[in-house]
Amino acid sequence: MEVAVLGPVPFLVLGVLLAAVLVLVAIRFWSAVRPVPAGAEPPGLTRLRRVAVLARVLGLFAGLATPFLLAGVGRLGLGLALAPTVVAAVLVTAGLVAELLSWRDARGGSAALEVRRVRDYLPRATTGATVAGLVVLVAVGVWTTVVAAPDDLGRPGRSYGYTCRYGSGCDSGSFGPFPGSFYTVPLLVGLVALLVLAGLAVVVAVRRPRDGADSAVRRVDEQVRRSAVSTAVAAVLLAVSGSLTGIGLTAGRGLLVHADVLSGGLRVAGVLITGAGLAGLGLLVWAVAALVVPLVTPAPAAASPVPSAAPER
Repeated sequence: MEVAVLGPVPFLVLGVLLAAVLVLVAIRFWSAVRPVPAGAEPPGLTRLRRVAVLARVLGLFAGLATPFLLAGVGRLGLGLALAPTVVAAVLVTAGLVAELLSWRDARGGSAALEVRRVRDYLPRATTGATVAGLVVLVAVGVWTTVVAAPDDLGRPGRSYGYTCRYGSGCDSGSFGPFPGSFYTVPLLVGLVALLVLAGLAVVVAVRRPRDGADSAVRRVDEQVRRSAVSTAVAAVLLAVSGSLTGIGLTAGRGLLVHADVLSGGLRVAGVLITGAGLAGLGLLVWAVAALVVPLVTPAPAAASPVPSAAPER
């Protein structure tokens, strides 16, 4: 029996949320680009917010289009298998470009002496969920890679062969496609590249200079900076959870469909891996929410600057 590898489940979830997301993003985008009264805030802050929102909106739309573009790319569904990682890379790249384009917008004429650490900007819950999801994904991926076998045309890592349990009426069998090395090795390469890209985006966002002596600049810049880091982490969670959903549900379903002829241990493995896939689906919803919230949260209003730190000379 053929079961789809990294099938449409993750993208169906995105599709269900798409209509509401587009409305909210459109409202937020308009609030960001509408004219600001003269003197309401420094021009650099206005540009900082607009560039950040525009880049993330464009990244979101490009990311949503990516799975459809990848559907026909690669052999035997490999494009769709890599779609969550590619979508995440698009989102991270958009945020990185925004930070580079607005590198000096919050600096003004001076920069206060500040110490900013990456860990202070990482969203704890989303970061924890990402690490946990990555650990489960690695565990499931290692197992499916080790147990996978060549398919009927000799392509490695696309099938699962099994020996029937005693009394089941068969000797052996196989099913596929199965998420073995044919899919997991390219996925590993993609995830490593994504982690490097996301790490770079986070470091750039945290180290971008600003006029820390101006409280108005600090308040707006702090939200933009935290939003940039949160977006990068949420994008990685999207890649991890989307991949875990596809691998877990594909491998788990294949084992459960053949549970009547498999040993008890493999039936338990099927239940556990399916559970991991469902957990990945929950994390996928979390990732989508984490990506959308920074876009629909109203930006803070600028206030009169109140010096609180001595500028560098």
